[in-house]
Amino acid sequence: MDRTSTGIVRWAILISLLICIQGIRVRAESARQTPLKPLTVIQPAPDFSLTNVLGGEVHSRDLKRKVVVVEFWATWAIPSKSAMLEYNQLRSRLKDQGVEFLAVTFESGTAAQVAQAVKELQIEFPVVMATTEVDKAFGGHTGFPTTFLIGKDWKVYRRILGQTQNKIDQIQWDVLSLLAIPAGEPEIPPAR
Repeated sequence: MDRTSTGIVRWAILISLLICIQGIRVRAESARQTPLKPLTVIQPAPDFSLTNVLGGEVHSRDLKRKVVVVEFWATWAIPSKSAMLEYNQLRSRLKDQGVEFLAVTFESGTAAQVAQAVKELQIEFPVVMATTEVDKAFGGHTGFPTTFLIGKDWKVYRRILGQTQNKIDQIQWDVLSLLAIPAGEPEIPPAR
């Protein structure tokens, strides 16, 4: 291969790489601009009393009139663990506005073992032990994480399975939308 051919091949490779990079940028930009899903009432949120792994109980009655993000998770599930840091950050921005996060722990050992994971992951919101009753009352789960968004009117408006693209953006949008609705005055139509 002569020098001219080598130069042409190098330019062709460089141009191909630039086209690939631009394609990745366009896909990433369009993913960020994906419209967020509208909220709908899925079901009434259940009443519960669950054991906090750091001691005491968490009662649903203490969460009513707040917007609550409930995360069904397991300490061994990597997507569950990675979400906790993002939840800490989102909670720190929104907690003074009437928002709470609650991690409901499944298949992760004793409360003491889960408490150790809470310390290691530096989770800054309540973490409770799951029960079969609360699992059924929320409609069950098929994997970890499964996330539920509850409005101030104590209705479930969103169920997110897994760690989906734009999940934190969707949760933040949903939380802000639910905060705008006065408690006891649902303005979002039920799902059909």
